[in-house]
Amino acid sequence: MPIDIAYFEFGKAFDRVPHQGLILKCEHYGINGHLISWLSNFLADTFQSVCVNGCQSQWSHVVSGVPQGSILGPCLFLIYVNHLPSTVINDLLMFADVARLFKGVCSNTDIEEFQFDIDKSLHGLNNGNYP
Repeated sequence: MPIDIAYFEFGKAFDRVPHQGLILKCEHYGINGHLISWLSNFLADTFQSVCVNGCQSQWSHVVSGVPQGSILGPCLFLIYVNHLPSTVINDLLMFADVARLFKGVCSNTDIEEFQFDIDKSLHGLNNGNYP
């Protein structure tokens, strides 16, 4: 039987996790009290600038991304994407920053279901719409 496979590589997705969506997701999983306050404060009021060849950009407010280079960043990212397997019709396997969606294809309906899962997964990750 032919099998369709779609790979999602989340390497740059670490930078795109919206802080507000992440906080809501953490609350959904029962993180509350002092810990959610600490996390909110940790992510809030962060600014960044870029320096290239001695020229520095203006400071910009950072509203997305998880801290990288620590244990906390990947944990927060996993909390944010943990819902993906439950949102698709087909099989989705996740490991680290890669997800693999796959389906045996025997008919046009199978192809349509597979494409629906791809579209739904990408839309949800880009917009943070999932609970």
